[in-house]
Amino acid sequence: MTRAEKVDVAESFSKAWGASQGAVLVDFRGVTVAEMTSLRKRLRAGGISLRVVKNTLAMRAIGKERAAQLAKHLQGPTAIALSAGDSLAAAKTLFDVKRTVEKLQLKAVLLEGVVYEAGQIEELANLPSRQELLASLVGSLAAPLQGLVATLSGVLRQFISTTDALREKREKETPTQPA
Repeated sequence: MTRAEKVDVAESFSKAWGASQGAVLVDFRGVTVAEMTSLRKRLRAGGISLRVVKNTLAMRAIGKERAAQLAKHLQGPTAIALSAGDSLAAAKTLFDVKRTVEKLQLKAVLLEGVVYEAGQIEELANLPSRQELLASLVGSLAAPLQGLVATLSGVLRQFISTTDALREKREKETPTQPA
């Protein structure tokens, strides 16, 4: 690879890194080409890109601070999954794939500036997505309002039933006058 090509790769990776919300470092030794192709398709469907970049180029592209955090994980063959949308999407997808592709090893996850080790990835993968958390929050906020609406409509229904019963009682009590 020429110096110009290395610069282009580093710039491209740096832009992708800057646009991502989360990154997962994966050791892909022993993974077959077919498994890797299937993995890439599955990731791409979720808006996640999987890049294999030389560790030295990756360290230059991500900046000194991030490189220092990830230095021990950027050893050996490493693929980096970058997620532009949901920050946990890449970790969840790769964790699911790891169940079927045993040779795939998850090294680390970088989310919002925090590096999570391989042992913590399962916990992250089991967290609900942002949409699920927002839906849960909306449901929690709406529950008291739904209860209030149900109570008020019950009171209104009871009032209508009572007035109908009262009307029917009065109609029975008052004698009808012949015409």
